[in-house]
Amino acid sequence: MPAESGVPAGANIVAIRAWPDGLDALGNWPAYNEYESAGGWVLRQTRTHNAANDITDIAKTAGADWIDPVHDLAGNMQTGPRPGAETTRRPIRVQVSCTGDR
Repeated sequence: MPAESGVPAGANIVAIRAWPDGLDALGNWPAYNEYESAGGWVLRQTRTHNAANDITDIAKTAGADWIDPVHDLAGNMQTGPRPGAETTRRPIRVQVSCTGDR
């Protein structure tokens, strides 16, 4: 188990997901990592955000190269990585419904 994982030496861990302790100035985590005891670090990413808080880049040093999200001018995510197949782009659809009295 890597020392930067924060897991005590000798712990019986199969897999962990790790985010850095600190957030950037906009409150975003700048990295995301996944570790498996059988394969070591299987995903190590850094993430970059712009001043509007849009993700502009998901870079990797280990694992699959995820699709970078695309945002419209209002900051709404239009496309991004497909959950479970993050190297595939998928459209992002938001459904809004009114549950209040009419």
